[in-house]
Amino acid sequence: MALCREAPFSREEEDLFAYLAAQTAASLEAITLHERLSAQVVRDELTGLGNHRRFQEVLATRVDEALRSGTPLSMLLLDLDDFRSINAALGHGAGDDVLRAVGQVVREHCRMTDEPARYAGQQIAVALRGTDLEGAWAVAEDIRSDIAALDVGDATASVTGSVGIIELSTRVASREGLIFAAEAALDEAKRAGKNRTVGFRGPYRADDAWLRRLPSRNG
Repeated sequence: MALCREAPFSREEEDLFAYLAAQTAASLEAITLHERLSAQVVRDELTGLGNHRRFQEVLATRVDEALRSGTPLSMLLLDLDDFRSINAALGHGAGDDVLRAVGQVVREHCRMTDEPARYAGQQIAVALRGTDLEGAWAVAEDIRSDIAALDVGDATASVTGSVGIIELSTRVASREGLIFAAEAALDEAKRAGKNRTVGFRGPYRADDAWLRRLPSRNG
């Protein structure tokens, strides 16, 4: 049987309800603000990918995990070719649209555990969990070819990307080593003509005969 209250609420009860409602609203607002600020700490606002800080944290965790378990780990570092010319031809607003589109391309070729990030400027990095160099090569080539197929809406501008990849090994066994080697591979892709993927294995000292190189490939 339903119970009904016939007497009106007292002034004290109304004040209490108003206080509780205000406290609840304030708590929900604080939670929303906290979640928004937390996202800003680890997310790049433009692309929606992780930011540089987040990537450094993820890569360090992935390296420790891979070394303990013996599972493969690779890093991919993508840089858009001649991005300044895109901004010059289309304007910085359109350049931002290109970065968003490229971020979406990268996200589509990554798993949830890979956590791609905007590494710096027009560079995007990915820590490819459980992926060897050949697997990273396949991911990089898929991303590169899809970027080259993007329609930027202007016949005078095109989007291409160069990619460097590196696999964790006994000689490249740290976060710093992976980053150094991925940057070196990316530099080689740029020197070789851009719009290509270059992958390295080996020690990561720049003055050493440190690489067994996969052949670079352009599209």
